[in-house]
Amino acid sequence: MALEMVRGLVNKIKMTKIKMIYFWIIIGHLASMTIALAIQYHSDKSSEEDKKEIIDKGGKDKEEILDNVEKLDTKLDSNQKKLDALTDYIKSSGNNSSVILKKYGITDEQLEIFSKNIDEFSSSKLDQGNAAYYLKEYSEAINLYTQAIKLNPENGLAYLFRAKSKIFSSDQIINNEEQMLLGIKGNSVDIKNPQEFKDIIEDLTFSIKYGFQPDVFNKRGALYLMLGEWKLALSDFTECVLLDPYFAEAYVNQAQAYLFVGMKLIEEGNITKALDYFQKGIDACNQGLKLKPKNQRIYVIRGTTKYNLKDFSGAIADLSFAKSLVINDDSIHYCRGLSYFFNKDFEEAVKDLTIAIKNNPDDYKLYFFRGKAYKFLDIPKESKQDLEKAYKINPNLDNEFPL
Repeated sequence: MALEMVRGLVNKIKMTKIKMIYFWIIIGHLASMTIALAIQYHSDKSSEEDKKEIIDKGGKDKEEILDNVEKLDTKLDSNQKKLDALTDYIKSSGNNSSVILKKYGITDEQLEIFSKNIDEFSSSKLDQGNAAYYLKEYSEAINLYTQAIKLNPENGLAYLFRAKSKIFSSDQIINNEEQMLLGIKGNSVDIKNPQEFKDIIEDLTFSIKYGFQPDVFNKRGALYLMLGEWKLALSDFTECVLLDPYFAEAYVNQAQAYLFVGMKLIEEGNITKALDYFQKGIDACNQGLKLKPKNQRIYVIRGTTKYNLKDFSGAIADLSFAKSLVINDDSIHYCRGLSYFFNKDFEEAVKDLTIAIKNNPDDYKLYFFRGKAYKFLDIPKESKQDLEKAYKINPNLDNEFPL
């Protein structure tokens, strides 16, 4: 499959050479109207030097430009530098390309041809970027998509795949994705470089603006979820399922956002509104289960939501089923352990809370409830040790858990 993509890319480049020769013949018309760019490429100079040289050569007449067109280096990279120089020149005028070209007498028909060549060249860069993307050469893909966007700032697909390439290139996103997806405590993940997220969100926002919507809303919402921007995440997931009612993953993400917003409302003391969000989360989980009946995340989120609704038996059932779907997944023990405790199954509570403590050794809640479970089981030594540990971490436990 990779070989076929490479062959396709070679054919595309061959076609692009012909189009670029035609493109630069069109540019020859600009010379007689005072936009004169001398087409001269020296491979031993940097791109910025090339641009300056081309712009500084303004004043050459059309015959000399057409003569230089015949001598064009047919390498795509050299043509790209010339096109970049023209783009910079047009932008330096402070006007858009239509305004500056019409100012110098270019007809609407000529402008249409000019724009078509720009768009086709942009599409060529997009195709090359796609080839690099599917070969997992993400750095090269980002570079090519950036060139496509520079040529056509409304290329929504280039924004989308540049964002995807950035995601797959990001260690902090890839490493934190599972933590975010299976998170049940409403904590955002450890973000060392928030600007990286903001850059990707900006690309996805442009992609939405230029027409690519349901999947992009879901992707942007997932990034907001990682950043702890749960209301923004919820807005995106809700928009996604409105646009595509069969998007199972978006329902799961929406349910998780409802859960996290509800937990935040609990912290703020808005219990009534929080319960409403939890119920909406249950509804979203049920919609997701209709589409993917054995999705482990749905059961984890629904079970955690039921815990927050104080449906402890329902939480235990969902979390236990989630556990049966995945081997060696310890993420559910936290909430199931607490559910067992409040369901007064103290032996099972101790088992789950012990596993949860291994994964969360500084979480005072776990020591507190395991200590209380040991107390109800009449195991005073272990109870005392756990409660002392909990109070050492948080001396104000009595106010938080007046049991």
